[in-house]
Amino acid sequence: MSRLLRALALVLALAPAAQAAPVRTEHVEAELVAESAAAAPGRPATVGLRLKMDEHWHTYWRNPGDSGLPTKIRWTLPEGWKAGPIQWPYPEAQRVGPLMNYGYSDEVMLLVELTPPADARPGPVTLRADADWLVCKDICIPEKASLSLPFAVAGGEPQAAAGNAALFSKARARLPVAVSGWSAESAIAGTKLTLRVLPPAGGVAPARVSFFPFRENFVDHPAPQALVRDGHGVRLEVKLVEPVASDIKEVAGLLVAESSWPSHAGRKAVEIAMPVVAALPAAAAPVGAPSGEAGASLALALLFALAGGLLLNLMPCVFPVLGIKVMGFVRHAHGDARALWMQGAVFSAGVLLSFLALAGLLLALRAGGAELGWGFQLQSPAFVTLLAAL
Repeated sequence: MSRLLRALALVLALAPAAQAAPVRTEHVEAELVAESAAAAPGRPATVGLRLKMDEHWHTYWRNPGDSGLPTKIRWTLPEGWKAGPIQWPYPEAQRVGPLMNYGYSDEVMLLVELTPPADARPGPVTLRADADWLVCKDICIPEKASLSLPFAVAGGEPQAAAGNAALFSKARARLPVAVSGWSAESAIAGTKLTLRVLPPAGGVAPARVSFFPFRENFVDHPAPQALVRDGHGVRLEVKLVEPVASDIKEVAGLLVAESSWPSHAGRKAVEIAMPVVAALPAAAAPVGAPSGEAGASLALALLFALAGGLLLNLMPCVFPVLGIKVMGFVRHAHGDARALWMQGAVFSAGVLLSFLALAGLLLALRAGGAELGWGFQLQSPAFVTLLAAL
């Protein structure tokens, strides 16, 4: 009994030390944070490397994308302790010029399980880690910090560290969960990777998902991922960097939903490994849109299109020109209502055909491999200079 009381007193005494003072580098504040005030012998305890970046700076995921380096942690632990792998939260897609990177902005917590030996004696210990990361904005700077965390081994049930529960709850909410009950497979044809994910009976896939591969130098990260509904499931068509070896057997990564995965406790990201098959069956007819997301998004897009059109045409540099054009129709019609309607219809058809031609040009260029979106011409200095001259 006295031994148990001493262990309990030790845990209470060390509880405030479950979060050490942070270390400040040029653009990142780093610290080690423990979920519990102590660890039980032979049982894992979770410790997090918390990185808080300056505004507009970011660090990287396990697969950094087109550039960057993942964060690394080298542990110096008491004898017999073992460190597990980093538990990576799902990343953000970060476009930097023509590149697409995968990483974290603002703040991230990288969780690691540390396990003391089964015969560890109760008492204080110190956990040490050397962390290296690349932090980027317009430029990239390699940074590092040597961190330490006073900790303890207790003989009883570990107690949660005071004040850290919210931090770890938020960090765990960003961890991907293993997909269960779903059917998933993939096929590769040239430089096109197609992923097919089907839910169990009664399930439905999110309206929008993105694929983040574990394998580096595999997919063309900036290329858009085409999503197609396949019954209650989805297909994703992803462009590869180059044709891959025919002996590839599996494609693994994260599927991150824009909203959440209803079948997985509302998590945004699931971890999935898909066998590569020779060919996929034809896609089934789409069945609805989950949670009305697609319909709501289309309605919102149409509303913004209407608002944008009104804003553009009511501007002082446009509205008077439209008035002059309408008065020209009236003058040339000479009071003939049919001629007036005809001129209005021809004018409207010209506007619609011009935009259809622009859309056709955009689709043709994208089919040829160019990575373009709406307004791509405004990214050309020559085109912008021409507009300024006009």
